[in-house]
Amino acid sequence: MNARTLFFTLSYFLIAYTLLGQNKVDTLYFDNNGTEVKKTAPFLYYEIRPQKRGKLDGTVYRVYKNRLALETINYKKGKLEGEYYLKQLADSTITKGMITKGLREGEWTITDLYGTPYYTENYTEGVLKDRSATEEIITEAVESDTTLNSSYNTESWNRHLVANLRYPREGTRYGYEGEVWHDFIILKNGKPSNLVWTNKGEVNEVLAAEAKRVILLYNDYQPIYKNGAPIATKKKIRIVFRLK
Repeated sequence: MNARTLFFTLSYFLIAYTLLGQNKVDTLYFDNNGTEVKKTAPFLYYEIRPQKRGKLDGTVYRVYKNRLALETINYKKGKLEGEYYLKQLADSTITKGMITKGLREGEWTITDLYGTPYYTENYTEGVLKDRSATEEIITEAVESDTTLNSSYNTESWNRHLVANLRYPREGTRYGYEGEVWHDFIILKNGKPSNLVWTNKGEVNEVLAAEAKRVILLYNDYQPIYKNGAPIATKKKIRIVFRLK
C-alpha cells in the first residue's frame, strides 16, 4: 500500500462513515508518546474516529506517518470490541485477531502481505499463551550456540526477569525448585515461538509454565543474519527457580 493508495482508501472510509449516518467523525493526531498534538505539529500517526453520542463506536482507522502502516480497531459504545487489523510495510506483515471485552482473545494470525502464514498467537483474556510458526519456518531455522548468550542483551534479559518472573504460588507452597529448559525458535522479528519444555520430569510443571510465560513476553531476542537478512534461529534457555 503506497501513500496514494492509502489516501484514496481513507477517503473511501470517510465517505462510507457519512453514508452510514455516524453522528460524528474526528481526525486526531498523536506523537510517539501517544499524546494528542495539533495537525501542524510533528506527529507519529493520526486516527479517524467515528462517534455516537460522544462515545467511540465503529471502526477507528489509525494511520502511521513514517512507516505507512494502517491499523483498524473496533469499538462498541466506547469499548474495544471486535476485529483488529494491522498492516505494516516496515516488516511486510498483516496481523488479524479478535478483541473481546477489551482484551485479545483466541487465535491471532500473522501473515505476509500476500496472506501467506508466518505464525499464530493464542490468547486467553488478553494473556499470550503460545506462539507457533509454520512448519516451513521451523524446518529452515538454523542451529546456533547452546546458550542464549549471543542472542540477547544480558542486562536487558535480567531486567526482564526481575520485572516479570513470578514464583508460582503452588511452587512456594510445596517447595518446588529446579531448572527449567526450553527449546524454541527465534523468529526473524526477534519474537520467540514453538517453545518445547525439554526436561520434563525433572521439575514441576507449574515452574515450566511460568518459565514459558516469561520467555514469550521477551521480544528482544536477536536472530542470526544471513546474506544481510534475518533468519529464524533455534535456541534453548534455562530459567532457575530457587526458594530463599
